[in-house]
This record gives sequence, structure tokens and C-alpha cells, in this order.
Amino acid sequence: MKLVHTIGCALVAMSALGTLAVACKDDPSSSGNGPPSDGPLRHTSWRRARLLISDANERKVHIFDVEDDEVIGTLNLDDLGPISDVASSESGNLGILRAKGGTVAAFVTSGVAIIDHVDHIHIYKSAPKLLPSRLEAELSLRIVARDGALGVFRENRDQAVLALLKEDDVLGNRDASAPDASDAADASDAADAADAADAPNTRNAADATDTSNARNAADATDTSNARNAADATDTSNARNATDATDTSNARNAADATDTSNARNATDASNARNAADATDTSNARNATDASNARNAAEAPSTTDTSNTRNATYRSPTQLEPRHRGIVVPMRGGALRTKPTTEGAPDRVSIELQSASGAPERTLGTCTFTGGAAATRDHVIFACADGLLRLSFAGDTGAPEPSRLAYPAGMSNTPHTLLAHYERGVAIAQTGPQQWLRIDPAGGATAFSLPAGSGDVCTMAIEPGRGEQVLALTTDGTLRAIDIATGNAVQSLLVVAPFTCEAGSIHPHLALAPERAYVTSPSTGELVDIDLRTLRIAARKRIAGAPNAITAVGLDVKNLNVAPGAAHDGF
Repeated sequence: MKLVHTIGCALVAMSALGTLAVACKDDPSSSGNGPPSDGPLRHTSWRRARLLISDANERKVHIFDVEDDEVIGTLNLDDLGPISDVASSESGNLGILRAKGGTVAAFVTSGVAIIDHVDHIHIYKSAPKLLPSRLEAELSLRIVARDGALGVFRENRDQAVLALLKEDDVLGNRDASAPDASDAADASDAADAADAADAPNTRNAADATDTSNARNAADATDTSNARNAADATDTSNARNATDATDTSNARNAADATDTSNARNATDASNARNAADATDTSNARNATDASNARNAAEAPSTTDTSNTRNATYRSPTQLEPRHRGIVVPMRGGALRTKPTTEGAPDRVSIELQSASGAPERTLGTCTFTGGAAATRDHVIFACADGLLRLSFAGDTGAPEPSRLAYPAGMSNTPHTLLAHYERGVAIAQTGPQQWLRIDPAGGATAFSLPAGSGDVCTMAIEPGRGEQVLALTTDGTLRAIDIATGNAVQSLLVVAPFTCEAGSIHPHLALAPERAYVTSPSTGELVDIDLRTLRIAARKRIAGAPNAITAVGLDVKNLNVAPGAAHDGF
């Protein structure tokens, strides 16, 4: 377990833990780790980023740690076959690996977690792990990972299967990204070690002993009534709550001695949704899970060893076969349902509760497969325009509106991408055309400069979201101002290539202020500094690096850090 402790912009040694406390906006050339930089100080979240890189020649995925500046591990995936696509969950906790034409998905933990202490943050790192959970479909599989859940749409030959899957269930009680108890015992010398002893109300992890009032945590002995935890004596098969000794009326809490009516607390060795209990047979999200967020170092009581389609938050729903999607949203979901209007892709968009109960039909459209979510909006791409759902505040009901496509657009979009904070979304609509969808409503079409190659991959820079990056088939990375649509810079990064779905070709992944392009033909990873649009380094990667994604980056706190350039954005 590795801990990086960021306080303002100072450098502090943490010898007691054998770890390093580094500046929130430090120059990596001064830290002894990471690639050198002669430009501006790097984005505050750069140390969190890890890259999942598939090998086109072998059934492997390499994990590249940006801070360590090297491959830190390789996953062997003989049971899956070659990996054709990789993606990250919105939280950055999960990497999603696709194989067999996208009909099978496997999952890997990022091994990265943070705790935000307002005046500083802790970054915890551990080894990524391939999880046993698998999802499969006969024809196509769509996964939307956001709001702590995975919306799963499986298209089979005779029907569609829709469900919500908790991200924590996929992690299977063995979340390698959670801080470990061993990081707490000797934390006495750590700078501002708020997570050491008596660290009440620590979110996601408290690094110590006797952390009373830990959020959603139950403790070792006599831990009854723990939410998502089975407790101590004779509490087998308890889901969400079971009474033990002297634990009357404890809400979401495991009461040890004389701790009645404690909420979300009691001597909980820092486990979120985890209990360190004795005889916790059949406990959900629990078993000897000290300091782990939804994790247990002991054998998991959810028995994920044979999880093919893990425990769903809401009941699995069967519908006639159609092109559809499930988008997790504030505990429930937005999901498609085929209409009776006759068109095969004509669907209604329905709001459903966490239990799976339908609540409201929000509109109908001929769905093309694209959807994207920001903090306040969810946008669906339809053949006859965009269906935009706006949410007012944290509890407001979604309000639908329709956005017409601009004139002259070549194709309707099949993929939408969005920036969570900025609220803007983009879509590729032609070989050299793209669409910007504004948070206030309205859509504008843009084209690349004359003479450009065709767009293979487009994405929004995930930090401030001021740039669109386009990797084109002439081997060029183009930086585009998202506000004006103008291509402001370009850089030749790889040789010209052919871009076809499922083929071996260069791929693009983004971290804040950084771009990474794979080069299968040369066995390289090209690291590009987006502040200057210069190549920072070319890294040798074993095999033929192909598909790539960045993990470890939670879109909801990417820019969190005291004194950082993006603080308060």
C-alpha cells in the first residue's frame, strides 16, 4: 500500500509509513518520481492516473502507473481472449475490459483511492486486481458506469435484458483501491494524520484504530444492525441489519457495548459498508474488512468466485429485443423500453426507481445508441434529434426537452461524450465533423480543417474541459477549442493508419492536461503534454499496445486540491 499525502504545495516526508507526502501541484522533476517536465506545474490529479493498455498480440492488459512512470503489472486474460476495448467507470475505481466483439466484459480494480480532508488529500495506491465477475450477451453489451452503479443492457437474440449493478457488488468485497489497516498503526508521525487514532466520520476510509462514527461501518465483535454487514454472534444471513446483544434501534450501525442508537458507527476499523465480525456467514459486503471500502481481506461472503452476472441493485428486467441502454441516475435509472409504434429502434425513455419500478415516461425517440451524462443533464441521441433530460438540484425530477440537429450534418451520432462539470457534450457525426451540445441547450456542428485525416477518436480533456482532442488517421493529434470549434494546434504523433472498429490501430486516452496514444506497430506509448501540445516521452510497452483508457480518476473530484489551479472550477 502506498500513500501520497498532499498538503497545499509543500513537500513533507512521512517516514513512519514509508511513504511520501508531496505537493498538490509539485514539479515531478523534483520528486524523484514520474517523467521530468520543463513546462508548467502538472495538474493536481496527475499522480492518481493509471493506464490500462491492451496487448493486440497476446491476451494481456498492461497497467501503467503515470506517477511511477512504468508498467507496474500485467493481467493475463486467457479465458477472455484478445481485449478489443477498455473503458473506465465514472468513479475511476473500475476498468472495464471487453472481448469477443464486445459481447463479454470483465473488470479490474484501479488500485487508486483518495480521501479529501479539505485542506489536503490522501492518495492511496495498491496493486490492481482482475475481478472474477463477468457480463455476457449474445449480440451486444452496453455498460454505462456512473453514480456508483453500472447500467447493463444485454441484447440477446430473442430478448433484451436490462439491470442495474452496484459498482460495489462488482468489486466483490475485495476493492484493492481501499486504504489498508496497515497504513494506520504507525501513522503517528504522518503530517496531519487525521486518519490515525480516533478519526471520527472519515469518509471512504479511516486509517486507524477505534475510528468511531465511521461512515457506514460496523466493527469486529457484536456488530449487529450494520448496513450491508452481517454481525457477530448468531447473525448469519443478516442483510442490512441484524440484532445482536444490546443493539436495539441502531440505525445502519453495529453496536458494540453500550452503543445503542449509534448511526453508521461503532469502533469500525474504518470499513465502509463492511463489518469485521465474528461468524459473519452469508454477510453481504462484509467479513473481516478492516479499513477496506466495501472490501474484505478475508474470503468474500458474496461468493464472487463464480459471479457471471453479479447481484443487481434492482430486479433484472426482460424486454423484447431492441437497441437500448440503461443509465444509472441518482439511485434509480433511465432506461429504454420498446414502443408499439412498429419501428425496431423506436423506444420510450423511462425513469425507474432503485427497486426497478417504473415512475414516469419522459419521451420517445428512434434511439441510435448514444447517451451521455453530466452533473445536471442526460442526453440521448435519436434519429430525429436529441432528447435532453435536465435535473434541477439533487432531488429534482428530470424535465425533458428536444434539441434539433443543425442543418447539414452528415450522420446522426451513435456515440456521445460529456464533461461532468462543464456540462458540455460532443459527438462525432462524420469523418471530419463533430457536434457540440451546450449545457444551456442548442447544438452546433463543426468541421476539421481542410486536408485533415478522418477522425478515429475524439474526447474532451477531462480537467477543465476546454479542449476537444481528435486523433485522426493521418497520425495527427488535433487540439480544438471547445468554445469556438477551431483547431488551435496539431501534432504528428504516429504513422498514418486505418481506423476500423475492432481492428489493431492507435488509440487515444486522456487524463487532465495529458494525452496518451498507443502505437501498436512500434510498441510505444506516446505521452503528450496538452498544455504545450508537445511529446513529453515515448515509452516502450511490451507487445503491441492497442486499446487504452485512464483509470483512478473520479470525474466528480478530479480538480480537488487546495491551492490547485483548478480549485473551485
